[in-house]
Amino acid sequence: MVQIKATVVGVAETNEQLKALKRKIPFKTIDGIRKATLLVERQIKENLTGGNPLRVQGGILRASYSSRVFNVASGVRGIVGSPVKYAAIHEHGGTIRPKRAKALTVPIAPEAKRRSARDFPDLFIWKHHEGEGGAFLAQPIPGGGFKLMYQLRSSVFIPPRRYISKAMRVTGPKVLALVGNKIGQVIQGGR
Repeated sequence: MVQIKATVVGVAETNEQLKALKRKIPFKTIDGIRKATLLVERQIKENLTGGNPLRVQGGILRASYSSRVFNVASGVRGIVGSPVKYAAIHEHGGTIRPKRAKALTVPIAPEAKRRSARDFPDLFIWKHHEGEGGAFLAQPIPGGGFKLMYQLRSSVFIPPRRYISKAMRVTGPKVLALVGNKIGQVIQGGR
C-alpha cells in the first residue's frame, strides 16, 4: 500500500489575496464599463437613424439616450436609457389608444405634421360618403372645397423596431471583451 501525504502551504495568504482581488475588481473595471455603456449608447443611436427605421423627424428620442456608470453595493453598474415616454413602444411595439378623446388624430397633410389639431381652429369632421375610409378632420379652402388634415383613428398599432435589442446583439461580444480585459488586467496586477 502506498501512502501520499501532502501539506498545502499558503492557503490563508491565497484566501486573503482572492478577497483583496474581489474588492479591487469592481473599482478597477469602471473604465471598461464606461467604454461599454458608451459603445451600446452609440449603437442604439445609430440604429435609430441608420436607414431611418423610425422615420426620425426631430431626433428627440435619439438625443435622449445617455449612459451612466455608478457604484453599487455589489460593484459597478452601467446603464443606458432614455427618459422619453415613447421609447419603450418603439422597442416592443404596441397599440396606442386615445386617453381623453374619442379618437386619435393622425396627421396626413404636411402642414399638420408635428402640430396639434387644436392649432387649426377651423377644422371640421368629414366622413367618407360610403362609410369606408373612416373619418377625417378637414380644413375649408377659401373659394370652396376642403383639405384633409388628419385621419381620426380609434387606435394605432406601432410595430416593434427592436433597435435596443439589435444594439445589444451587435455590441454584446465587444462589451464582454472590454469588461473581461479590464478584469484580466486586475488579476494580472496591471491597471
